[in-house]
Amino acid sequence: MTSFLDLIGSIFTENREPTIFSMVVWVVWKRRNDLRIGKTCGILGQLFSQAKDRLREFVMHNTTTTSAMQRTPGRWQPPNNNHYKINFDGALFQANNCAGIGAVIRNGCGQVMVPLSKQIPLPSSVIEVEALAARRALISAQEIDFTRVVLEGDS
Repeated sequence: MTSFLDLIGSIFTENREPTIFSMVVWVVWKRRNDLRIGKTCGILGQLFSQAKDRLREFVMHNTTTTSAMQRTPGRWQPPNNNHYKINFDGALFQANNCAGIGAVIRNGCGQVMVPLSKQIPLPSSVIEVEALAARRALISAQEIDFTRVVLEGDS
């Protein structure tokens, strides 16, 4: 009979992938719950192969293909009369565990009125970075008392 420690040890000697480790932990947790409620469950020595099977099944059903979006280079368009235009963007720097947000507020002639850039802790998603950039840009416009603004980002 294989012990739990032997099973965990085999994960690290055969395969150091965190995905298989997490799947083995899930299989052990499920087996424990099945035993607790009186369900029949697999043999302890087969948990590693069950984990590999479940991981293969998961990958097969959760793999998507994505295609790169084609962006048409745009040309800056001035805002309507008596308005300011705020362009904002965000960028992720995962190697540094941070993100950058930036914005520029321009008048109708295209002159930069307010530039803004700031480094922030890495948020959980790209859309959150974009939202934080838009929020910071609007706060800056409000602080300077620019009340007629057009907000433009790329997301």
